[in-house]
Amino acid sequence: AVVIDVRDRAAYERGHIAGAINVPLAELKRRTAEFAAMKSGEFVVYCGNGSTLGPEGTRALNAAGQPNARNLSGGFSGWKAAGQTVVTGPR
Repeated sequence: AVVIDVRDRAAYERGHIAGAINVPLAELKRRTAEFAAMKSGEFVVYCGNGSTLGPEGTRALNAAGQPNARNLSGGFSGWKAAGQTVVTGPR
Protein backbone atom coordinates (compact mmCIF):
# COMPACT_ATOMS: atom_id res chain seq x y z
CA ALA A 1 0.00 0.00 0.00
CA VAL A 2 1.01 3.61 -0.53
CA VAL A 3 0.99 5.38 2.85
CA ILE A 4 0.19 9.09 2.60
CA ASP A 5 0.71 11.60 5.41
CA VAL A 6 -1.58 14.57 4.71
CA ARG A 7 -0.22 16.77 7.50
CA ASP A 8 2.00 19.76 6.76
CA ARG A 9 5.70 19.24 6.10
CA ALA A 10 6.79 20.44 9.57
CA ALA A 11 4.54 17.89 11.31
CA TYR A 12 5.78 15.17 8.96
CA GLU A 13 9.42 15.98 9.69
CA ARG A 14 8.80 15.89 13.46
CA GLY A 15 7.66 12.29 13.08
CA HIS A 16 5.93 10.04 10.57
CA ILE A 17 5.30 6.41 9.69
CA ALA A 18 8.30 4.77 8.03
CA GLY A 19 7.84 4.74 4.26
CA ALA A 20 5.05 7.33 4.26
CA ILE A 21 5.08 10.05 1.66
CA ASN A 22 4.14 13.57 2.66
CA VAL A 23 1.40 15.03 0.50
CA PRO A 24 -0.39 17.80 2.44
CA LEU A 25 -4.15 17.69 1.98
CA ALA A 26 -4.42 20.71 -0.36
CA GLU A 27 -1.74 19.20 -2.59
CA LEU A 28 -3.40 15.78 -2.52
CA LYS A 29 -6.66 17.34 -3.68
CA ARG A 30 -4.83 18.95 -6.63
CA ARG A 31 -3.15 15.65 -7.51
CA THR A 32 -6.05 13.20 -7.16
CA ALA A 33 -5.92 12.26 -10.87
CA GLU A 34 -2.25 11.32 -10.49
CA PHE A 35 -2.98 9.11 -7.48
CA ALA A 36 -6.10 7.65 -9.12
CA ALA A 37 -3.91 6.47 -12.01
CA MET A 38 -1.47 4.61 -9.73
CA LYS A 39 -1.60 0.88 -10.19
CA SER A 40 -1.23 0.08 -6.48
CA GLY A 41 -4.87 0.73 -5.74
CA GLU A 42 -4.18 0.43 -2.02
CA PHE A 43 -3.76 3.64 -0.04
CA VAL A 44 -3.57 4.34 3.67
CA VAL A 45 -4.10 8.02 4.46
CA TYR A 46 -3.38 9.54 7.84
CA CYS A 47 -3.33 12.84 9.67
CA GLY A 48 -2.58 13.73 13.28
CA ASN A 49 -5.53 12.07 14.98
CA GLY A 50 -7.44 10.36 12.17
CA SER A 51 -10.55 12.48 12.46
CA THR A 52 -10.24 15.43 10.07
CA LEU A 53 -7.59 15.67 7.35
CA GLY A 54 -7.11 11.92 6.91
CA PRO A 55 -10.79 11.18 6.28
CA GLU A 56 -10.99 14.17 3.94
CA GLY A 57 -7.99 12.94 1.94
CA THR A 58 -9.43 9.43 1.85
CA ARG A 59 -12.75 10.76 0.51
CA ALA A 60 -10.89 12.72 -2.18
CA LEU A 61 -9.06 9.59 -3.35
CA ASN A 62 -12.26 7.52 -3.23
CA ALA A 63 -14.06 10.14 -5.33
CA ALA A 64 -11.17 10.14 -7.81
CA GLY A 65 -11.58 6.42 -8.43
CA GLN A 66 -9.53 4.76 -5.72
CA PRO A 67 -12.13 2.81 -3.71
CA ASN A 68 -9.44 1.05 -1.66
CA ALA A 69 -8.10 4.22 -0.07
CA ARG A 70 -8.55 3.95 3.69
CA ASN A 71 -8.10 6.33 6.60
CA LEU A 72 -5.80 5.19 9.41
CA SER A 73 -8.02 5.13 12.48
CA GLY A 74 -6.39 7.16 15.25
CA GLY A 75 -3.99 8.80 12.80
CA PHE A 76 -0.35 9.33 13.64
CA SER A 77 -1.13 9.79 17.35
CA GLY A 78 -2.77 6.36 17.50
CA TRP A 79 0.08 4.77 15.55
CA LYS A 80 2.65 6.25 17.93
CA ALA A 81 0.62 5.37 21.05
CA ALA A 82 0.46 1.76 19.85
CA GLY A 83 4.27 1.67 19.91
CA GLN A 84 4.65 1.36 16.15
CA THR A 85 7.79 2.53 14.33
CA VAL A 86 8.13 6.30 13.88
CA VAL A 87 10.85 8.12 11.99
CA THR A 88 11.82 11.80 11.96
CA GLY A 89 13.24 14.16 9.37
CA PRO A 90 12.54 14.45 5.66
CA ARG A 91 12.13 11.30 3.64
